[in-house]
Amino acid sequence: MSVALNDGNRGDVAGQSGVPVDPTRACLGIERNALRDLMVDLYRPRQPIYWFDFLLSAAVGYGAFGLFPVHNPCSATGAFFYSVAVLALYRAVIFTHELSHKPLNRFRAFRVTWDVLCGIPFLLPSYFYDEHKSHHAQRTYGTRRDGEYLSYPRLPVGYTLMLFAISPLVLPALMFRFLVLAPLMPIFPSLRALVLAYASSLVIDSAHRREIAKKEMPVRWIAQEIACFGWCVAIVLGVATGSISVARLIEAECVVSGIFAVNALRTLLAHKYSGTRHGVGFHEQVLDSNDFPTTLGVLWAPVGLRFHAVHHLLPNLPYHALGTAHRRLMAAIPVDSPFHDCQQSSLLSGIGAAIELRRRFP
Repeated sequence: MSVALNDGNRGDVAGQSGVPVDPTRACLGIERNALRDLMVDLYRPRQPIYWFDFLLSAAVGYGAFGLFPVHNPCSATGAFFYSVAVLALYRAVIFTHELSHKPLNRFRAFRVTWDVLCGIPFLLPSYFYDEHKSHHAQRTYGTRRDGEYLSYPRLPVGYTLMLFAISPLVLPALMFRFLVLAPLMPIFPSLRALVLAYASSLVIDSAHRREIAKKEMPVRWIAQEIACFGWCVAIVLGVATGSISVARLIEAECVVSGIFAVNALRTLLAHKYSGTRHGVGFHEQVLDSNDFPTTLGVLWAPVGLRFHAVHHLLPNLPYHALGTAHRRLMAAIPVDSPFHDCQQSSLLSGIGAAIELRRRFP
């Protein structure tokens, strides 16, 4: 069973009778051409929206970080500014997902600006997420080559809890990766290969190995590595000289931990993870995903990620069009469409559905 993965959903899956089945009809209950007609006007990215949304999110997030009362962190004021910093900066950081869906020759100024304001300060350079395409590709989605997929309902609950537990370790691990390992990579090629393969991706599968096509690192990667190393050196020197207070460093650790904890929640609810790591058809990929068309979903699944099933159905739609695409789909599909099973009414309903799915497996 195979189907080409693209927004036109071209390619058919073979039904039990051997007759080709339209994968769009298999997951939506409407024909491929009908889906194309619904979405034809939504594909153009509106760059002013990207710029305004990203810069505002970064400004609010860094502003809240600066206004956080480090000498009275457990106050109501501290809780407010901490929450705003985590949610706003998370929204800014998650734009890396949008960039991963854009060719490198598109959004160049935005990509560089994102790296300067988020990628380097958070030690998450944009090249870390370049391989996100494997999470959408028909050949690799849900397989062991997809580092963003684990069959959580079939695994011990400890795997789920671990995704939250490692949140406080992320920043120290990234500091070690760029401050210690990065400068050693040019000296020891074997170490470079290991670091690029196992410590240069944003994934949830700890056993995932990034495939490196070329022996030499691209210039863009090298520039980002140098910038991240320089940022780490600046932090160390700032703390050593007293220009950066230890309290601010602890605050940064708490904010990054909060961001990764929120992302862990979003990641766990983005899919049902009901696959067996052996691959699925395109329609099964879509139906393995969830939508959260609620207002509060904007906070914990920002930049369109609350419409994750729509995103996997139409991965090339810009994030600002996903809400419109979702409304059009829900109005067009029949009442018995399998796509209705992708819809979650709230965060709690998504958690409940995940727990119920886990109970189905021994």
